Amino acid sequence: MTKISNQGDNNTYGIGAVARLTGLSVHALRVWERRHDAVEVRRSDSGRRMYTAADVDRLTLLKRLVDRGETISQIASLTEQQLLARFDNFERQSMQRLDEKSGHCRVAIYGEFPGVEFDEALVDMEIVARDSRLEQFRVDAAKANPDVLVIEQPMVTTESRRLVSQLRRESGADRVILVIGLGRREDVRLLGDAGAIVMRAPVSSDEIARAIAGPGTAAKQGRVRQRPATESGEKLSEVPPRRYTRNQLGRLAAVQSTVECECPHHLVELVDSLTVFEEYSAHCESRNKEDAALHAYLHRITAQARALIEEALDRVVQAEGLDPGPG
Repeated sequence: MTKISNQGDNNTYGIGAVARLTGLSVHALRVWERRHDAVEVRRSDSGRRMYTAADVDRLTLLKRLVDRGETISQIASLTEQQLLARFDNFERQSMQRLDEKSGHCRVAIYGEFPGVEFDEALVDMEIVARDSRLEQFRVDAAKANPDVLVIEQPMVTTESRRLVSQLRRESGADRVILVIGLGRREDVRLLGDAGAIVMRAPVSSDEIARAIAGPGTAAKQGRVRQRPATESGEKLSEVPPRRYTRNQLGRLAAVQSTVECECPHHLVELVDSLTVFEEYSAHCESRNKEDAALHAYLHRITAQARALIEEALDRVVQAEGLDPGPG
């Protein structure tokens, strides 16, 4: 066991930070160290476990391999070069399997994807499972054994990485296409590092189809946590209620309009974007009370802006005789 000094080492991390960065639980980290010697345990002067950036990279790579079916006992002793070669081999095999199945790709879709017409864009592929309810989708995808998962995450959180890993492992999918809204760059980078093809919403069904047909990347990330009230005690729930569900916005975005400037489509995009940021600011992690108050302010102001744009959308819907349908 190595002891390191507490004096100003900015390149080391505590076990909690490593758990967040790698997606491993604190318990798993301890087990991997104690039973499998996955990394060398270092201690600060006060006895706390400390990890270097190289340790974080190694643990992340080990987890990526475990998520693809390897066992930690088999790979914990491998060098970084051996681990990378093993991971690259997994990716080549996955792409080879997809190439062999290019004429009949099986796709499972999780999320609402308002306004996206999958049936038309994926005409040469087979949609074997589709649901916006997580538990039902998990059951259906596991039975269907898809080649590709298409997952919607309007707001990327730490849980998003666990969800993607879990769905990929349970379904046996070779690849994951992840369509995201808001989130921290670091979490999005980790999703990309874990093998997901990350696309920033809004995206069209054709763009998703192209991503399924061939490798590509685009990414950004975020970790969140519920903040129920501001420093002054003002409730975050005291905001204008929403007038449209995401399904209704999707229907309005898809309908034909006689307004040549396509006002309904632009207004729908504004409402949807404001709604996503409204949710993000309501849940965003804060470092202190001042930070929490700022996020509460952003949440309230965004909700008010969203309500104003919804009023404008209401007026256009009435003028055009559009039907958003049931929620």
